[in-house]
Amino acid sequence: MKMTVLVFLSLLSTLANALTGNCVGTRGRDRIVVVLSGTQQNGSGSVSVAGRQVARFDGPDLRVNFVMQSIRARNAHGDVVEARVTNLSRQTGVLSRLIVPAYGINFSQVPVQCNLR
Repeated sequence: MKMTVLVFLSLLSTLANALTGNCVGTRGRDRIVVVLSGTQQNGSGSVSVAGRQVARFDGPDLRVNFVMQSIRARNAHGDVVEARVTNLSRQTGVLSRLIVPAYGINFSQVPVQCNLR
């Protein structure tokens, strides 16, 4: 019973806070960097591929799901980023989808190393 209460209180405190961090991975020779700051309702973030910022997300474009340990972002340009944490203690994750039509980018299932706070 005590453990259930502690887990519940921990979850509530996590939900009240914002998430900030970055995730880095590679696809071929290209280094992918996702930088974000957000809450369940909105946030801001950017994506860089090979040293060039290719997408930006602001306000309700970016949402954080603390329960599923994932982010989802979509902007008016059709850019899409979906990522999830696969191992919180090792801070590893997967960039499920990265679509940036203006640059012809369509990546999926890219392993990333994250630094989350």
